[in-house]
Amino acid sequence: MARLIDADDFLKWLDVGHLRNPGEVCFCEADVAHMIKSRATVDPVHAAGACYCNECKFTCIGENEVESWCYCKMTNRNINLTDFCSWGQRREE
Repeated sequence: MARLIDADDFLKWLDVGHLRNPGEVCFCEADVAHMIKSRATVDPVHAAGACYCNECKFTCIGENEVESWCYCKMTNRNINLTDFCSWGQRREE
């Protein structure tokens, strides 16, 4: 699966002095691969402006002696906490 990295963070990281020779912009393929692999990834759901159901203020979670449930008040449907949508809004905690 492809990884998303924060390009701005990567360029800032390069600019701060992680180059071998700061004036030199020539790298071999192994150097470039290592530099990219060492950067943190970005969550694709958050990068798209959405949020997961377990972070959303419209999620209603409940349980009793018999069952438990997760329900979305926005879409009026049962959900899994790992689901996501673009209508969701993160809870202010």
